[in-house]
Amino acid sequence: LIVMIQNLDYEHPSGRLAVLDMLQHLIAKFPVPVLEEHSQLICMPLVTRLVNDSDPKCRSTVGVMIKAMIGRLPVTFTDMLLKYSLEWMQGSDP
Repeated sequence: LIVMIQNLDYEHPSGRLAVLDMLQHLIAKFPVPVLEEHSQLICMPLVTRLVNDSDPKCRSTVGVMIKAMIGRLPVTFTDMLLKYSLEWMQGSDP
């Protein structure tokens, strides 16, 4: 999982899309308790990719993935992820 997340920084959009496709399958197939356990590890790199990726298709795919993950997680986890994401965004402002 860590290697896949590291490959979100792959140079070419086609490589990033391949990694995103694999992660998308994992998000859909992981049992909810496993997804809960790895939610921060998966979500935060996706949020940064959503903001920083230069390829529109990659950004769109990431948005779909975040939405799917939020849809599968209990509210307590989505609230926590939203809090971390907002803190990261506010901390990145000059």
